[in-house]
Amino acid sequence: MVKKPFDEVWNHQLEGRMLPDNAEKTAATYASNVESSNELAMTVSMGLNNAYLAGLAALNGFFSAAGYSQTVPRYTVLRLLYFAKDHRLSLNEVRSEMAVTSGNITFLVDSLEEAKLARRVPHATDRRVKDVELTAAGLELAAALVPTMVQFMESICQDFSKSELSLFRDFLQRYHITATRIVAESNA
Repeated sequence: MVKKPFDEVWNHQLEGRMLPDNAEKTAATYASNVESSNELAMTVSMGLNNAYLAGLAALNGFFSAAGYSQTVPRYTVLRLLYFAKDHRLSLNEVRSEMAVTSGNITFLVDSLEEAKLARRVPHATDRRVKDVELTAAGLELAAALVPTMVQFMESICQDFSKSELSLFRDFLQRYHITATRIVAESNA
């Protein structure tokens, strides 16, 4: 696998392509058709979703252009295992950290096992529990991907000052708390 320099990969991803951000236009349409709607709130909500999708597309493209065939969920499992003690976690710990279903984790771990990047092993003290651990190849790949991800995250935030990043983080936390509360209320 030949890794390209970070700047070359990033420039390749942005070359001539911009993901459409139609949040303002869509919010204006809502506002003109739905009485007493908050156009700014809709713009922010849709803009946040558009930014997430653009970031996800950039990350997937970045991995691909850098010569890595990992999806974000597969990378997440590799990262969790890389930072775990002995590069090993129970399947339930991975599921909990990723906030996905057991079926999702089964699929992800199956794909990592098939690629010889991880393997299922018995839990050290509980026979009912299965762990997943990185193989030597998985450890090597994770050791390459983790710094690449750091570069990506720092690069995508490079146009923000430190104080702007702090504010942005605080706003995102409030948005997340509100969204979590709405989910809890709808499930009650």
